[in-house]
Amino acid sequence: MKMLSKPMRFALLVMGLGLAVGAVQAQPNWRAQPMYGTVNLNAGFTPDPHIVVVDAGGNNRNSISGSGCAGYINNAQPDVDVNYQAGRSRLYFFVKSDVDTTLLVNDANGTWHCSDDFEGSNPAIILNNPPSGKYNVWVGTYSQDDKGSRARLHISELTPSW
Repeated sequence: MKMLSKPMRFALLVMGLGLAVGAVQAQPNWRAQPMYGTVNLNAGFTPDPHIVVVDAGGNNRNSISGSGCAGYINNAQPDVDVNYQAGRSRLYFFVKSDVDTTLLVNDANGTWHCSDDFEGSNPAIILNNPPSGKYNVWVGTYSQDDKGSRARLHISELTPSW
């Protein structure tokens, strides 16, 4: 068996590293300006739910791992940031849309939460005793073909009515 030359081994190593780096997906950029703005809500806010209309999905597969972490989002920036002053025992994020949507939330403690099919093809994230602070929200689509579809993000302290 013939040994590879030193330049050939180096070239194969560089190619291998390039493939490995290319396979790593970037995490969503929670520091970026949100595409649809920032919502400021204090406990007991009205109207409840607060609704933000967004174009769901994006070109990037959701790279966060865990239950319900699926679909396609825009990694470059969140759809909405929510500055929440806590006071209630629960905070709900849920989506209503005509397409199969997903939901990704980075909470005020930096913990990632995902949801795919909570009620039919609509996702929901329920946070018990949520802390005050900033929540970054991405509304994704399960299929990349559905990106750009209209979706309504609901932010509520009340149990959702589907």
